[in-house]
Amino acid sequence: MRNGLEIIKINRNITFNYYLNDEIIVKGYISNGCLWNFETDYNYRRRGYGSLALNEILNYLFNENKYKKISLYCYSFNIVAINLYKKFGFKQSVFSKRYSAFKYILEKENFRRK
Repeated sequence: MRNGLEIIKINRNITFNYYLNDEIIVKGYISNGCLWNFETDYNYRRRGYGSLALNEILNYLFNENKYKKISLYCYSFNIVAINLYKKFGFKQSVFSKRYSAFKYILEKENFRRK
């Protein structure tokens, strides 16, 4: 039975799944230093699993892959996600017309491990 973080690295892209009792409950991927499609299954939201998964993936990226910074894009109406990202030290940067979302950046020295 799978529990915890699974990381699949292909070239410079990293896909990750966070399992609970063999079920993927959080997933996303990293490409060119940007976190994309970070998503918690609807049935597991607001239970701390997103925080657990994000903490593990950020630890992995900063410590094992030697990333200096991570970025992501988030819609301004997604307050729950914004609060999660800020909890880890992400800071709002600029608004991207291309993605119609705000860019958030986390530099390694600002990472707040949970």
